[in-house]
Amino acid sequence: MENINLMLNENIAAVIAVMLLLIIIQAVMLIRSGKKVKKLQEKYDFFTQGTDNVDIGELLTETLSEVRSGRIEMEKLNDRCNGLRDQLKDCVQKVGVVRFNAFDDTGSDLSYSVALLDERKDGVVFSSIFGRDENRCYAKPIKAGKSDYALSKEELEALNK
Repeated sequence: MENINLMLNENIAAVIAVMLLLIIIQAVMLIRSGKKVKKLQEKYDFFTQGTDNVDIGELLTETLSEVRSGRIEMEKLNDRCNGLRDQLKDCVQKVGVVRFNAFDDTGSDLSYSVALLDERKDGVVFSSIFGRDENRCYAKPIKAGKSDYALSKEELEALNK
């Protein structure tokens, strides 16, 4: 025992230095732990905001269930949106109207051509030629922006609109 006391007395400065180093390391570790605990407390407070005596496990389970049901609902809405998008391809999306005067002896632009096309430029061109004594109507199918029938310049203009 005397040997230990003698050795400690001779190396007291080194022992104190080692002890101080250990204390400093412990203090740094304590500060880091305090910061982590503070962050965890902030997260806990965020999750339990507005509730008293809540079980965090129950709260997280309930939140996870809501997220899962929200994801399922979102997938359903996405599928519905894709279905509507497919339906819209066949709907009239492009409309071109041209009014014109077909004959010199009639007043105003009472004749017209109307193009109704879907996304693929399929559809129809309607034309009405107005004269003093009669009115004629024509319908010509359109496939990919073209017709198998000859188109007048007004019908072509309506298609281009």
